[in-house]
Amino acid sequence: MKTDNYSEKNREAWNEAASMHRKSRKVDYTVLFKNKNYSMLDSTLLSLLNKISLSGKTITQLCCNDGRELLSIVNTTSATGVG
Repeated sequence: MKTDNYSEKNREAWNEAASMHRKSRKVDYTVLFKNKNYSMLDSTLLSLLNKISLSGKTITQLCCNDGRELLSIVNTTSATGVG
């Protein structure tokens, strides 16, 4: 298999999926995540995250679907994120 344009094809596929996600969403994430404390994570996970220090750390979400989990972690902790 030729892999010389693998990254470009992967980016194109994710961009295509992203537009479908936006169309099917009932809420606008850009509005929700403007609230600094907004999170889509459940209370159990938030409780566990609060027990560990993420301050100054960078969180990576591999194979990120729409970013809501990563945005939630970044929004409710002192971490930065890449996804």
